[in-house]
Amino acid sequence: MNKHTGVLGVYNCQGAAWNAVEKITMFHETKSEAVTGHIKGRDVHLISEAAADIGPEWNGDCAVYSQARGGLVVLADNETLPVSLKVLEHEVFTVAPVKDLAPGVRFAPLGLIDMFNAGGAVEELKYGAEGGKGGVALGVKGCGRFGAYSSAQPRGCTVGGNVREFEYESGPGLVTLNLGGLPGEGEKVHHVVFEF
Repeated sequence: MNKHTGVLGVYNCQGAAWNAVEKITMFHETKSEAVTGHIKGRDVHLISEAAADIGPEWNGDCAVYSQARGGLVVLADNETLPVSLKVLEHEVFTVAPVKDLAPGVRFAPLGLIDMFNAGGAVEELKYGAEGGKGGVALGVKGCGRFGAYSSAQPRGCTVGGNVREFEYESGPGLVTLNLGGLPGEGEKVHHVVFEF
């Protein structure tokens, strides 16, 4: 659990065992090629606490980003996402509560999406930024590729008050921008604002 997101790690450890005598990991044959299951947003313990910024109107919807595959989906409350992993494969999912900003505009921060714990980079989150006009203000620590779910393409983006270009994939609703360096001197976070 992070301040504004959660993390789900899913592992297929079939075929691996600890040898207590030799103190090494041993591998053996398994009878199945893959393990199949499912995840949902509420699998993240205390995800409703991460939704505190959204308020009591949060309906349980979550954006779920697959770190290994780079896929993004939005799951309704208690909707499941099937997961199938071959022997010794794993997947890490970032789970973020979705905020309804305005009719047709929904948003959820994912964080630095090339990291295992992407959402750990989101230190600050304020909805209704830019004078309450439906913007989102974030404080992002670290550097790398920042991602968020947005049901509509943002009108603009600034980082530290400077206009910044971003990419938007309308299919999954993935908005990304590159935070190429560490925050400026004396700053702990990048101040990122999306305008809608």
